[in-house]
Amino acid sequence: MGFSLVELAIVLVIVSLLLGGMFISLGTQSEMRAAAEERKQTDDLIEALLGYAASRPGKPYLPCPDTDGDGVGNRNSANCTAYEGGVPWIDLGVGRVDAWDNRLRYRVTEAFAIDTGFGLATKGTLRVCRAQACAGPDILGSELPAVIVSYGRNGRGATSESGNVNGGPGASDVDELENLDNDNDFVAHPPTTAGSPGGEFDDVVVWLSGNILANRMIAAGRLP
Repeated sequence: MGFSLVELAIVLVIVSLLLGGMFISLGTQSEMRAAAEERKQTDDLIEALLGYAASRPGKPYLPCPDTDGDGVGNRNSANCTAYEGGVPWIDLGVGRVDAWDNRLRYRVTEAFAIDTGFGLATKGTLRVCRAQACAGPDILGSELPAVIVSYGRNGRGATSESGNVNGGPGASDVDELENLDNDNDFVAHPPTTAGSPGGEFDDVVVWLSGNILANRMIAAGRLP
């Protein structure tokens, strides 16, 4: 016996709901894979920074940021021309863009990038916090030598692979804005939606600890 029109309509509705759920699930899985890929990439970048420092002649030092988009850190004599810019991907032997095809951001403490080298007593000036206010228990890391930022799926404020600057976060998205203001403080926490206390946020932020850097240089025989 064939389906009635009512039964057929019900079947079509159920199939549509199932397909819709599957497509949403596939989209979510794709975003999860991209986020996991980006986390691995940024972690690999920290390893690349450690390798770069250990391979310098004389005392170890970190690369300068890339300020002109050619993948090479920009240095003026012993010092960097700027202490925040793009990741010097050619210097580090890593990929140029993140999982969403935007360039990664890199900030380094001046004392760690001078080509005369750093020592065990050298202190970083960078901080990473859970919130824009960056106070008390919200501080995740301080006195950091270097920080790397991917601006996430929304890519707000990032520079695209072609060199175009994307539109920035809204005025209420203070946590993402903190990662764009060229100061020593950065924000890192799980993604949040618009209307959250710090606004919409999906940046991926990793940092190089001063202790890890010192220990790796000691293990490599580069310090003290």
